[in-house]
Amino acid sequence: MADLSKFEVVVGAGIGGAKRNSTSSLNGRLWFRYDSQKLAILLDVVRCLRVDRLNWISKSPSEDERRIVSDISLETFAGVEVVDELGRLREQYATTGAYPVLLGDEDDCDHIQECMEFGADDGLTQSGIRAASLQIDPQRFLAEQGECVPSDGQPGEWPTEEVEPIELVTYLDLETGTPKEEVAIALLRIRQPWEVFAALMWGGWNACADAASHCAAHRRWYEKFGAEVVSVTGDCVQCWVARPPATQEEALELAWEQYAYCPDIVLQGTETVSALAAALMVSEFWYFWWE
Repeated sequence: MADLSKFEVVVGAGIGGAKRNSTSSLNGRLWFRYDSQKLAILLDVVRCLRVDRLNWISKSPSEDERRIVSDISLETFAGVEVVDELGRLREQYATTGAYPVLLGDEDDCDHIQECMEFGADDGLTQSGIRAASLQIDPQRFLAEQGECVPSDGQPGEWPTEEVEPIELVTYLDLETGTPKEEVAIALLRIRQPWEVFAALMWGGWNACADAASHCAAHRRWYEKFGAEVVSVTGDCVQCWVARPPATQEEALELAWEQYAYCPDIVLQGTETVSALAAALMVSEFWYFWWE
């Protein structure tokens, strides 16, 4: 294996581009500086994405190494266009094999890149996270999480008024409600939507579960509801749902699971599990948020 000290990954026009030590944000130019002992981890970190160009700043890699690292892509769109572009890229996934995920703005990309750096420093790999997630029983994980959240076991009264559906909002400025100026979409070489968390090594801070646990929970919801991860920002996750819960009983069961997975969507959002359940029945999107 080539003894590489550093290299530069160029992902085209982005929303930043400042060079920095270790790895820059997921935009403009990404700089990695790893010694040869970390190269295997690095290759696994970036193999799930596609690059526009790869500049090696040291000894040239072998063809196999260049092929592995050349699998990263990031596209930036005007906020007013990004929902249509996300839909277009999702329609192309079966043909391209590049799964689109809306990442958010520059600050979101910085946070996601930090997750990948920390994961690599801890010796994690995408393939390792995926393998670990398959060893997790998602029902047991969610039940254990549920034991840690405030609850009297009562979901609250079912709403009597019409409930607003959950919308895709991660491309919006939450203060103004208008689209952000620029928003990034990553294209990931993954086989299942729930593998997004492994590809981005996302999670593992405060009350936010680690990446393998995210994969496990979303694997359950993908199989049961056709829920596909469509956005991962610095602190939010959103899913598009093919089969929303059809009955109150099913919706309440799902709402309890989601409350256990992400307590703040109730504690700082719907206020009751029943209100969350009612929203899940009328929504094509789900929303999760962690501090």
